[in-house]
Formats: sequence, structure tokens, C-alpha cells
Amino acid sequence: MARIVIVSFRLGGTDGVAIESAKWTGALATLGHSVRTVAGEGIADVQIPGLAINATTSTSIQALETALADADLVIVENLASLPLNLDARDVLYHVLEGRRALFHHHDLPWQRPHLATWKVRERAGTGTTSRSTNCLD
Repeated sequence: MARIVIVSFRLGGTDGVAIESAKWTGALATLGHSVRTVAGEGIADVQIPGLAINATTSTSIQALETALADADLVIVENLASLPLNLDARDVLYHVLEGRRALFHHHDLPWQRPHLATWKVRERAGTGTTSRSTNCLD
């Protein structure tokens, strides 16, 4: 069967994303798939601190590449839907290039008053803009 990795800011708690991720994990394991979890904080098979919502360090490309190396499918739980850790999102996009991935969005910026007017901004020093399409102009 397939090797599946679920990646998020935080897993293993009682919030909606953690609960939905646990449902995915259980269902996929019941179907015979191998499931590994990767998160910045909480309870996960692999923890990469730079993936946490309030990370104080950058996300390690090498650590994320290693965590996803043998995955047949990566399920991204909410990590790209909110502009809470743009570094983690951008590193994830880079590492997922050419891989099979399913993005499961639970929350979107316009659903939260403090993010409702968030705009795509230029990445510092790169001359390019954010790749997220989940943002209001």
C-alpha cells in the first residue's frame, strides 16, 4: 500500500485540524496504508520546530525533505490556508515540487477578521511574490 505523510503546523491536540488529521490517519491505516505525521508542535512522528505557527526558527528544508523522502502522497492539513507561518508554507511548496500532494484547507483568511485584508506581499529580497492563492487582494 501507499506511504502517506500528513503534515501540519500542530497535530495531536483537540483543535479541529488535529481531530480531522487523526480521522485521516485512522482511516488510511485501516485501509492498509502506512501513515506518518509531521508537525511543528504537538504529537507527531516527526517534529520540525520551524513548521509551528509561532516558530522562532526557519523551517529546515533538509529536515522536511528527509521527513517526506519516501512518501507516495503528502496530505497538507491547513498549513497553506492561513498566513500564519509563511516561511513554513514556502519551504513546504519548495519541497513538494514534483510530488503528489493533497491540500486540506480548514480555515481561510477571510473567515478571520484580523486576516480578512491580508495581501500577497513580495518576498524579501527575491523580487517574487508569495505563491499563495488563498489571499485577498
